[in-house]
Amino acid sequence: MMTKRSCKVLHLIFNLIIISIATIVYSQGAEWVNFTSGRKVTALAIDGNHIWIGTTGGLVNLDTSTGNMIFYNKANSGLPNNNIYSIMIDSSGNKWIGTSYGLAIYDEVYWTVYDTSNSKLPSNIIRCLAFDKNGNKWIGTDGGLVKFDGSNWIVYNENNSGLPNNIVSVIKLDELGNKWIGTWGGLAVFDDSSWTVYDIYNSEIPSPRINDLEIDDQGNKWVATEEYEVAYKYYGGGFAKFDGNEWTVYNSDNSSLPSNNNYTIAIDNDGSKWIGTDYGLVNFDGLNWVVYDTWNSELPNDNVSDIIIDNYNNKWIGTLGGGLSKFDGVNWSQHNPSNTGLTQDFGCQIVIDKEKNIWVSSCWGLIKFDGINWHFHEIPTKQKCITAIAIDKKDVIWVGAADWVWNFDGQNWTFLKSFNLIPPDKINTIIIDKQDNKWFGFLLSGLSKFDGINWTTYNTDNSNLPCNTISSMISDVQGNIWIGTNSGLVKFDSSNWTIYNSENSGLPGNHVSCIAIDSIENIWIGTIYDGLAKFDGFNWTTFNSNNTDLPHSIINTINTVTVDEHNNIWIGTYDGLVKFDGLTWNIFNKYNSGLSGNTIQKIVIDNKGNKWIMDGGISVYREGGVILNIKNQSTSYLPSSFKLYQNYPNPFNAFTTINFQIPKSSKVTIKIYDILGREVRTLVDYFYSAGNHSTTWDGLDNLGHKVSSGVYFYCMESIDFKEVKKALLLK
Repeated sequence: MMTKRSCKVLHLIFNLIIISIATIVYSQGAEWVNFTSGRKVTALAIDGNHIWIGTTGGLVNLDTSTGNMIFYNKANSGLPNNNIYSIMIDSSGNKWIGTSYGLAIYDEVYWTVYDTSNSKLPSNIIRCLAFDKNGNKWIGTDGGLVKFDGSNWIVYNENNSGLPNNIVSVIKLDELGNKWIGTWGGLAVFDDSSWTVYDIYNSEIPSPRINDLEIDDQGNKWVATEEYEVAYKYYGGGFAKFDGNEWTVYNSDNSSLPSNNNYTIAIDNDGSKWIGTDYGLVNFDGLNWVVYDTWNSELPNDNVSDIIIDNYNNKWIGTLGGGLSKFDGVNWSQHNPSNTGLTQDFGCQIVIDKEKNIWVSSCWGLIKFDGINWHFHEIPTKQKCITAIAIDKKDVIWVGAADWVWNFDGQNWTFLKSFNLIPPDKINTIIIDKQDNKWFGFLLSGLSKFDGINWTTYNTDNSNLPCNTISSMISDVQGNIWIGTNSGLVKFDSSNWTIYNSENSGLPGNHVSCIAIDSIENIWIGTIYDGLAKFDGFNWTTFNSNNTDLPHSIINTINTVTVDEHNNIWIGTYDGLVKFDGLTWNIFNKYNSGLSGNTIQKIVIDNKGNKWIMDGGISVYREGGVILNIKNQSTSYLPSSFKLYQNYPNPFNAFTTINFQIPKSSKVTIKIYDILGREVRTLVDYFYSAGNHSTTWDGLDNLGHKVSSGVYFYCMESIDFKEVKKALLLK
């Protein structure tokens, strides 16, 4: 029987009938924030005075008239992934964005996402896009070529068509509407009925690996290829022109091309060809070659990934490591499409000082984030790739790498390495104990302790240390040093060494990767291949993918583990982030959360409960909304109103995420109803703090039974708020 709390679903069905079931109105909410690098530019598109920039860290809209940028990523938009492969803009101004996890369409208000779960896309890797004059979208994937007319999907692959290879890298249409399709197995031409293939066996194409193609005003096809080896035969790659009959090949042997690895081509208003290589940018006017690189120009990086030409004949050049450049033929200007403003990539080490500043390693120095601004501090040495960092009681940052130790007090660097005092070896880990001693764990040389004056080194020759490879260390409240090695776990009390391994204890494996200690002094040990272990001083408990919901994660490898103020255990794996509260395992990955990547290298937790997660970039997560500290003040991203977001993905076939926001602490209920208004499942019936929240539906009813495919409605109710949205379950 229908109840008042059913949100009058039957009445709302008629109001919602015309809502498109494919449209995903999506915003991740402020529980997640992504800080990413946009220095690796992968795709470019022009929309009037705006350049849309695809990067490995998300999507950027650059207003060329003002220089302002808007950043879109997995955490603040409907992008399914931060790794962008392609961008095209249709006649209505919609942005079609190919990613490594599906196709997104953005009309600057709503996001629509298609992937293998809600469409007939054969692969979620979308490498290229093209539109024909009838409005059909041609989509190049790693599973073949797809034609999409807005309703129907047609897939062409090696098995059902003349496509020479299923990895489609470029699609261009000639004036007759023929599709020229570059693949990793040659070039194909499709006229909607028949196929013609040009490959290394029947033509003079220089390589089967096609990266880009352009068609000039005379109908010539200009093809960018790269060096490739197949069936033990080497193909040199290069740049080729095809006039319909003959091939003309340019390479580093017969021309001024600096490299045979050619990634992109653009043709300017004068008919000159601009070629992106891994050794710079090349201009070819048909006779003369001009090469621009980091030595003779202001090109920021020699690896040129994409080029577009605007209406003023300016060249916009995307690089893999130097961001975006504009070249007007004389002058260069640089644009950094990173939402941090940094020109350095993040490393994998992160610590927090007493002032709540975040310090992150990079290959060139230290990066500091004060809650608003990012600052870079370069190490004054040629060997700059930091592998370990720690902060002492005076907020001095200690950094180590291969063969050296420095410290940084916020202004000055001090060099402490002395070859006769500590081993000339890579430093894997640094900790500071309660007496402010610095402990350095090495790759192959054991560990060293520095008390501010003296160095003491421990290894297998002068101590009971079972192995000289030190992966992790931590100090407990008694001052014991717990040491992770490749031969087990070690406890050192400054006199005695106690060794735990898989033979004399419950340690599941001897390759210890990380260690954490909770508030009741349980030791949590992550291993390589053997999962997670807890040791309470007497008993051992092992957690792995066989006996818990831990993700399989490269055969139970744990990269990092830490503990929050509520004794929740946060675990970094190769398959995402895991929260364990002692009973329940919650899995966060790049598909169901705001994580930008699944490989979690490090997690630290600040005093506001923000989890700072190294996942290729930096993702920040906090239940209820991220709070960024600025000295002793805080800026909280909390909503000002109630809102229920469209579920994502939609349609779905396994699980779907429902995001919602509340402006104040409130009781919230979210229920699922079928098309007849019958309650199917209560997802939420709790009190929540103000902020952004999410829940998931796995397609089960209240009894745990799988429900049938079809349209369902989810209803959110709270104080003076009620909203219903529609979800489509497909199996």
